[in-house]
Amino acid sequence: MSESESRTVTVSTLDHGDVTTAEPDWCLGHVDARPEYRCDTGHVGAAQEATYCGYELAFAAPC
Repeated sequence: MSESESRTVTVSTLDHGDVTTAEPDWCLGHVDARPEYRCDTGHVGAAQEATYCGYELAFAAPC
């Protein structure tokens, strides 16, 4: 997919119906993370670790 083409995903919500939003390349999908409300929408990516000289500074993981 070229940079000019953007990926989108559509999720169903209780308060706003179907919501379509841009989906970044790092997003792994939305199968198990269906939001009930529009404010709950988000993206799921792989766990990431931030280290410096072998020391863990931060860690981010999918919820």
